[in-house]
Amino acid sequence: MNTYTYSNEPVNNTSSEVIGLVVGSRTTKSLEDVKRAIRNNRPQKGIDATIAAYIPTLDPSQLQADAWYEQHSIVEKADPEEAGKEVPVLSDDGELTYTKEGELITEVGLNTYEKAVKERNLLEIDNPWLGTLRGVSNSPERPAFDMTIDMWKDNNRELLSGYYKSKGVEISGVKVSLTEENQNGIAAVLTGLQLSDKLGVSNYPINFKAMTSTSSESITFASLSEFETFAIQFMAARQEYFK
Repeated sequence: MNTYTYSNEPVNNTSSEVIGLVVGSRTTKSLEDVKRAIRNNRPQKGIDATIAAYIPTLDPSQLQADAWYEQHSIVEKADPEEAGKEVPVLSDDGELTYTKEGELITEVGLNTYEKAVKERNLLEIDNPWLGTLRGVSNSPERPAFDMTIDMWKDNNRELLSGYYKSKGVEISGVKVSLTEENQNGIAAVLTGLQLSDKLGVSNYPINFKAMTSTSSESITFASLSEFETFAIQFMAARQEYFK
């Protein structure tokens, strides 16, 4: 991603010194990079770093700056003295115009340089802060872009839900994945324990095999009430992803 700043001091630019626009670059990531980090089950720190590098590309001002720079580059390179081409004269309704004799009316249109200046000026009218990139006095500052990692994640809960379900939460001392597989296993065991309790049959202690983000882990329960507490905590945590 390009970065654009204006300097009123001489800046080394290859073999010459210039005063004006300074074009740099910033390492950024794409949405696909973020999705790949999630699919690869990278640590939370790594995913957050990828999101942080992606967020700058969402800044509306970046699109405005890129469009401005495209026209500005043409202005810097084009010949102001280039002859414009003949173009049709259009009516207020956008229709071609003709003389009484039926000949198409034309005029000399803008040359490449003039077109780029016009487009650049229109962009600066719509986005006055762009004037700062070429040292226009009294131009406002670039609008702030306050998107944070947490804000982005909150706006993209569906994209991240699978990852966080797999990572899970700590219950009964184990980081249990909040997956449907664990949900079904808990429901099946709970039904069996409640039936045994109803019939006065004791199966305790019992071991429940809980799936984690990396494998599985056995959790021991000494009573029905212990397992019910575990089940309630699991369901409450999983329900957070369906709000």
